[in-house]
Amino acid sequence: MNTTNSQVASMLRKISELLTLQGADRFRSMAYERAATSIEFLDRDVEDIYKKEGVKGLEAIEGIGKGIAEKIRELIETGKIKYYEELN
Repeated sequence: MNTTNSQVASMLRKISELLTLQGADRFRSMAYERAATSIEFLDRDVEDIYKKEGVKGLEAIEGIGKGIAEKIRELIETGKIKYYEELN
């Protein structure tokens, strides 16, 4: 599977939008938006970062904490994010 930076950013933005629509804590929604922007402007492929450095490599990207890094890992490995499906 080949997951592009734009696919990851798009999924994170969808989660941000759903959180906003559902009235979740705005800081959580903003965290997903910030992570999406960071991924979008990376000069490296996020999937390559994960394959070479694991979740810790993802966490090293500005704006990405442990929870979002795990969701990116899940997207890269399975093509989906369970959390997104639960929100939808």
